[in-house]
Amino acid sequence: MGSSIGKAPDNAEGENGHAHDLSINREEGRNLLSKRILIELRNKENYKRFVSEILGTALLMYFVCGVSMRPDGNVTLMEHAISAALGIMVIIFMFGPISGAHVNPAVTFGFALVRRLPWMQVPLYITGQVLGGILGTVVSQFLFKTPSTVVLSIPYEGVPVSFIAELLSAFLFMFLACSVASNAQVTGLFASIAVAAAIATNIIVAGPLSGSSMNPARSLAPAILTGYLKHLWLYLVAPFVGAGIGAAVHHLFTH
Repeated sequence: MGSSIGKAPDNAEGENGHAHDLSINREEGRNLLSKRILIELRNKENYKRFVSEILGTALLMYFVCGVSMRPDGNVTLMEHAISAALGIMVIIFMFGPISGAHVNPAVTFGFALVRRLPWMQVPLYITGQVLGGILGTVVSQFLFKTPSTVVLSIPYEGVPVSFIAELLSAFLFMFLACSVASNAQVTGLFASIAVAAAIATNIIVAGPLSGSSMNPARSLAPAILTGYLKHLWLYLVAPFVGAGIGAAVHHLFTH
C-alpha cells in the first residue's frame, strides 16, 4: 500500500507536466499563426492580388452576363462557349502576372491543396472572387437592363447528372491548370489558349446538362442577387470536389 501511495504524486506530477507542455505548444502555435497572419496583412502584394481577383472575376461575369443578357435572348451554346473562352484569355493576360488570374474559388482551392498557393492566401483569393462575381453581375444587370435570373446555374438534366457534369468539368479544368502551371514551356499565349480551349470544350459538352459553371463564384453571385438558392449547393460542392481531385491526381502523376 505504501508503495502505491508513493507513486501517485509522481504520476500526477507527470500528467500535470504533460498538460503544461501541451498548453505551451498550443500557445506557441497560436503565436506563430498570429505572426503569419500579420505578415500576410502587411504584404502589399497580397492587396494587389486581392484587387486583381475582384476585377478579374467581375470582368468574367461581365463577359458571361453580357452574352446571356442580350435583348433578343437568342444565344447559342457556341456563343456562350466563345464568350467565356475569349474572356478568360483576356483576364489571364491582364491579371495573370499579378495573382495568377484564378477568378475561381475551386481553382484556388486546388492549387492550395497541392501547395502551389499558401493556405494563408486562400481566404484572400476567395473573398476577392466572391466580391468580384457580385460586382460584375450587378454592373451587367444595370447595363443590359436584364435580371440576373438569365445567368442562374440550373441543373437541366436533374441533380445527379448535373453534379457529375460539374465535377468532371472542374476535374478536367483543374488538371489542365496544374499542367500549365507546372510546365515552364507552356506560358503566355499558349497557356491562355489551352485554358480557353478547356473552358469552351466543357461548356459545349456539359452546358446542356448543368450549364457547366465550373466556378462557385460565377454561380453564387446571381443566386444571391435573385434569392434563388435551391440548387446552389450543387454548384458550390461539385466544383470544389472536382478541382480537388484534379489537382491531387495531377500531383500523383507528376511526383
